[in-house]
Amino acid sequence: MRYLFVAAAIVVAHPQALAQLVESVDVDTLVRRARSSPNVALAEVGVETAEATYRGTQPLLPNPQVSLSFGRRQPANGFEVQAQIQQPLDIAGQRRSRRRAARMGVESAERSHQWSLRFAEQEVRRWAYRAIIERERIAIATQAREVAERIRTTALMRVEAGEASPLDVLLAETEVARARRNELAAELREQRARTQLAQLVDWSDPQVPVVRGELPELSEPAPLEQLVARTRESLALTPARAALRASEAAVEAADRGAVPNPSVGAYYGREGDAQTAHVWLVTLGLPLPLWRRNQPARETARASVFQRERELEVAERMIRSRVALLRATLAAAYATARVYETTGLQSVRQSLARTQRAFELGELSLLDVTQMRQRVLLALDEWMEARRTYYDAATRLEAFVTESRED
Repeated sequence: MRYLFVAAAIVVAHPQALAQLVESVDVDTLVRRARSSPNVALAEVGVETAEATYRGTQPLLPNPQVSLSFGRRQPANGFEVQAQIQQPLDIAGQRRSRRRAARMGVESAERSHQWSLRFAEQEVRRWAYRAIIERERIAIATQAREVAERIRTTALMRVEAGEASPLDVLLAETEVARARRNELAAELREQRARTQLAQLVDWSDPQVPVVRGELPELSEPAPLEQLVARTRESLALTPARAALRASEAAVEAADRGAVPNPSVGAYYGREGDAQTAHVWLVTLGLPLPLWRRNQPARETARASVFQRERELEVAERMIRSRVALLRATLAAAYATARVYETTGLQSVRQSLARTQRAFELGELSLLDVTQMRQRVLLALDEWMEARRTYYDAATRLEAFVTESRED
C-alpha cells in the first residue's frame, strides 16, 4: 500500500485549478436550457396539434341545410317555388363526447411533453456530470505527463553523469509518450461530452463552454423494493396512461356518433296558376341507421384502446426492469468508487514534493517508479470510470422514479 501512495504522488502534480478559463457554464444553466432539446421541441409540436384539434370541436351545432327549387306546372302553366331549411340537432351528446376526446388528446400530448422535458433535463445533467469528470481526467493526465517529463529530465541528467543506463532514458521517453496519449484521449472524451451537450440544449456553437459545478456526493442507492414502488406513479408512465384515457374517450365519442341526429326545419311553397297558394310547413327529419352506424370509427377506436392497454403494460414492465438494472449498476459503481476512495488516492497531492524529491535523490529506481506509476494510473482511471458510471446510472434512475403530479 505504501508503494501505491508513492506512485500516486508521482502521477499527480502540483495543485492547480481544474478550469481557469475565460468562458464556462454551470450545470444548472444547462439544465434550464433543456427545453431546447429536439425531443422536447417535437413534444411541443404534439401539444400544439392536439390543442388545434380541440379548438376545432368548438362549433355549437352542425351547419344547417338549405334547399331551393322552382319551375312551372304543366299543363296549368303555373309557376311553382319551394324553399326549405333544416337544422340537424345533437341529442345524444355527440359534440360533448367529441370535445372530451379532444381534451383527453391534449392531456396526452401534455403528459408526453412533461416526460420529454424531464428526461431531457436528466440527460443534460448526465452529460454535464460526465464533462466535469472528464475535466478531472484531463487534469490527472496533464499532471501525469508533467511528472513523466520531470522523470525524463532526471534520467537524462543521470545518464550524462554516468549514474544510469541510456535504457532509462528510453523508458522515460516511452512513459512521456504514453502520458501524452492519455492526455489527448481525456481531452477528446471531454470534447465529446460538450458536443453532446450542445446538441441537447441547442447551443449556438458546436460545443458548449467548459462545464463547471460541484458533483453531488456519492450515496448508496435506495432498496430496490422502494424504487420499484415509486415507479407505479412514475412520470415516465403518464404519457401511456393519458393515451389510454384519450383512446377510451374516443370510443365513447365513436359510439355516440352512431346515434342518428334528427333535424328540424321550415318549408315554404308557392304554387298555383290562376290563384296562388302559399304553403308553410314545419318539418322533422330522422335518418334511419339501418346499415351505417359509424362502424369504422368505432372499431378503430376499440382497437386503439387495446393497443394503448398493451403499450401501458409493456411500459410498466420495461420501467421496472430498467430501474432494477440501473439500481444494480449504481450499487456496483458506488461500491467500486468507495473502494478506491478508501485507498487514499484523493490525498496523494500532499506528499508529492517529498516523493518527487526522493526520486531525484535516487531513493527510487526508474523501473520501480514506472511500474508503480502505471498501476496507480490504472487505479485512478478505474476510480474515475466508477464515478462516471455512478452518475450516469443515478441521473437515469432519477428520471424513471420521478413521480408524476397530475391534477
